[in-house]
Amino acid sequence: VAGPLNAGSFGPNPLDKTFGPHVVFQKAPPAQNTSPFAGFQFFGEVQIDGQTAELTVMLRDLDGVSVFEQKLQPA
Repeated sequence: VAGPLNAGSFGPNPLDKTFGPHVVFQKAPPAQNTSPFAGFQFFGEVQIDGQTAELTVMLRDLDGVSVFEQKLQPA
């Protein structure tokens, strides 16, 4: 879960399997309510390729470095 940039870092919590999710990326702090400056704050970015319609989803750290990326092909 990516949240507000000013929030403390928490997790990971047990995964609720109600809707059949699976974890594809996880980076959690060593302690609960960690400061945003500890390096466990992330924000999302989405890019759509205008020619192929491929969608790229990225999670970036506070320095803008991509820590996770997944590409999705159009249906």
